[in-house]
Amino acid sequence: MIKKVALCAAALVFGSVAFAQNTNIVNQTGGFFGGNDADVWQSGTNNLSEVDQFGSSNLTNIDQVGTWLYSDMDQDGFGNDADVLQTGRNQYSDVDQIGNNNLSDTYQKGRGNESQITQVSTAWFWEDGNEAETDQDGRDLYSDVYQNGTENYSLVNQSGRDHDSKVVSIGHKNSSTVNQSGDFFIYNNSDVYQRGRYNTSEVNQGGFLALNLSDVDQIGRGNGSVVNQHFGANFSTVMQDGNYNMSDVEQTAGLDNESLVQQYGAGNSSTVIQDIGNNDSYVFQDGTGSSYGSGNTSTVEQYYGNNESAVIQIGQYNTNHVIQEGGLFVSNYSWIYQDGYGNSNYLHQSGVGSNSNIVNQIGFGNSASATQVSGAYVFP
Repeated sequence: MIKKVALCAAALVFGSVAFAQNTNIVNQTGGFFGGNDADVWQSGTNNLSEVDQFGSSNLTNIDQVGTWLYSDMDQDGFGNDADVLQTGRNQYSDVDQIGNNNLSDTYQKGRGNESQITQVSTAWFWEDGNEAETDQDGRDLYSDVYQNGTENYSLVNQSGRDHDSKVVSIGHKNSSTVNQSGDFFIYNNSDVYQRGRYNTSEVNQGGFLALNLSDVDQIGRGNGSVVNQHFGANFSTVMQDGNYNMSDVEQTAGLDNESLVQQYGAGNSSTVIQDIGNNDSYVFQDGTGSSYGSGNTSTVEQYYGNNESAVIQIGQYNTNHVIQEGGLFVSNYSWIYQDGYGNSNYLHQSGVGSNSNIVNQIGFGNSASATQVSGAYVFP
């Protein structure tokens, strides 16, 4: 009997040790510009940390507290700095920095969090590398950041639950900011891809019974995109190829708001506002044939009801402004096509019925203006 008790006690001790296992592996190789520095602190269950640094003056700091935490860091070059703080359970972080002067900061708290950051910089001594910061707080959060080039900046803030974000920046001085938060039955997803120089992207997604999805692709120089999605089932896609194109998408409290913006050329500007209801907007602006810039401008405002708008502008300095207002059972439809130089259109649709408007303008200096009020009764 005493022998059986001793064996059981030994088994329990062995199981506890096997379950609460911390592992740390550090490989460092210094160089001409100094040695590398690694600081690792572990506490909890099944923590694994592996740090590989080659080159000079690389700095690594890892803090792990919780359950099933894993962190892997590889830094190659000189002057790279990586910080990882993990608190909670089932969290994973992988940071690979290759090149020089890259900065990475990862904070995880909650459950089921995963973050991957890979940065490649060709910076020399006097240049800055890439900078990436990921803050995660909640459950089932995922963030993947890949940056290739110099002085690219990425910031991802995730709090709440069920968030997914991926950012890829290639080139020089591209900037991306993603804020994902919310509560109740939400799922936020954001995918940002930028290639070129001086492109800027900002995505803000909020919850409260919301399913927000956003996709931003920017190629060229000096393009800017802002997407704000809150409270509803909002869908937004922005594609900009060229130089100095600007896009602003505002989606609030919609049952099914959808926005697609495509801009090609230089100096195009698009603003889409969708507030409450089932709104659908498509904006296409192309001025690639001009060597002096495109300068096409479009503004679409959709409020309440079932509004649908399509805007196609080809050429230079075409302008468009569409306002659609309705009710629960009101359907407004608008089609705007402008091809040429200096064409303009203004449309305002409202009322308690259904409005429909089609405008086709080809050439130079055409102008169209219409106001539609459906179901209106004028008293004598």
